[in-house]
Amino acid sequence: MKKKRVTPAPSVKFDQRKNHAGFWGWASEVFGVDVRSLAIFRIALAITVLLDLGFRLADCEAFYSDNGHLPRSMLHLYFDAVSNIEWRGFAWSVNTISGDLTWQYAMFLVGFVAAVALLAGWQTRTATIVVWIIVASMQVRNPLVITSGDMFLKLMLLWSIFLPLGRVWSIDARRRRPVSSTPQIWFVSMASAGFIVQVILMYFFTGVAKLNITWFEGHAMDYVLRLDLFITAFGRMLLDYPLVLKLISWATLLIESVAIWLLLFPTRTPTIRGVLIITFWAFHLGIALCMSIGLFPLICMIGWLPLVPTGFWQSISSWFGAKVAVSSGEPVATRRIGGLALLVEGFCGLLIGLTLWWNLSNCEGTVFARSLPRPLEYMGRMLAMEQHFQMFGIPPNKSPWFIYDTRLMDGTKVDIFRPGGQLDFERPSAIGATFPSHLWRRLHQNLVHPKLAEFRSNLLDVAVRRWNQTHDEAQHVKSATLTCIVESVGPDYNPINRHSATWGKYSDDRKGPGSLFDDLVDRVLGDSSRPY
Repeated sequence: MKKKRVTPAPSVKFDQRKNHAGFWGWASEVFGVDVRSLAIFRIALAITVLLDLGFRLADCEAFYSDNGHLPRSMLHLYFDAVSNIEWRGFAWSVNTISGDLTWQYAMFLVGFVAAVALLAGWQTRTATIVVWIIVASMQVRNPLVITSGDMFLKLMLLWSIFLPLGRVWSIDARRRRPVSSTPQIWFVSMASAGFIVQVILMYFFTGVAKLNITWFEGHAMDYVLRLDLFITAFGRMLLDYPLVLKLISWATLLIESVAIWLLLFPTRTPTIRGVLIITFWAFHLGIALCMSIGLFPLICMIGWLPLVPTGFWQSISSWFGAKVAVSSGEPVATRRIGGLALLVEGFCGLLIGLTLWWNLSNCEGTVFARSLPRPLEYMGRMLAMEQHFQMFGIPPNKSPWFIYDTRLMDGTKVDIFRPGGQLDFERPSAIGATFPSHLWRRLHQNLVHPKLAEFRSNLLDVAVRRWNQTHDEAQHVKSATLTCIVESVGPDYNPINRHSATWGKYSDDRKGPGSLFDDLVDRVLGDSSRPY
């Protein structure tokens, strides 16, 4: 019997430029993303949010309640100090609805649940919106404990609302009937373009902020790695290699100001994306080795996941022996957009323009400085789009450390803030280790700025309250002084060049054992035992 010849089904080769021409072909290739890359991004984004919420939950009372260092009654003072707009109408936050600790815990719970839903891809768009609201609200509630990475996380969540994060590898995808045996995996829209533009502008304007003589001469990393509040042992070791520091300074300028624009290169886009992802991941891993700055490197690294090229997923499929048929979908030029979809595209286009203008308006000394019209600024703040990326644009020339000099009711002298409680007036060998977490380091570093001096006074009260809550009455705080000691840093580092400032004083009217004697000794010595 003659065997019937079976013709194998033609494989669908991915070509995101198929049927595209000219500008639309370039736009589809450069501003498109693979939905599988978006799925991995969704998972990493949700895990990062869960980690961030977990770290902040440990100090929920201190950072977000009215019993903390920044009660709601003082929050408007911060916005008055850093902006020229009426904050109440435009800087919204669900965390400011109540200053009670229970309400803050409820907001954290909502954030955890929404982040888990985002991780699983269940009701993905709704979960993304809720996570964005919670993250944006917490950043407005306490802007003194956020970094540029936190700001970037909030912006990624905003753009993610308009991206199909749950199209594959999600509960939503499993519940949805497949509409084709060759599902479209290449997604192009104003939202995908906006996300990529946001990544480019974040790095570029960080590089623009570094266009100064300190970075040009290669001295910047010598300053940065002497900010001991955040530096690791590896970072301190690099200080012994000045030539390496210069090379790192110049490489940072090149990567942030020039290399990032290769994302828009019109040819060999998948290859260029792959090289850029490896380059910037290595860049952020290097930062993580040198500096202890919380989730900042991780946040920046996951920002590259949507750009993972389709070729990577084809390689994964080949390695595991799986054949995945894909379709590049309709050309952008012929795609029918109507109704709500057209409004969303137009809205995302407006956000792209606002993102560019906002970053340009941050460039002091240029024609764009503070040029953002008030209506657009109000709109940006309502959408939590505030962004100002500089990441050591002006390298710090001062390195602080802090002493919570405390006398307890039983006469013992301790430092109520340092882990272990040991009081030491000498400069710590590792200043960062004297803080319980990165968030506390960031808070203290921010408050060194003279413009924020009025927000220092509550720090000591919070530290005293935290100490008293975990100790017997005999070891409660009788008196305490918070002192900030600052030394100049840089290539001409001189450890003797220091000055100090008292940030706060605390006194309990109750008298513990030996109080009269202790008070007399203090008056006689005039605190001369302190080396500052």
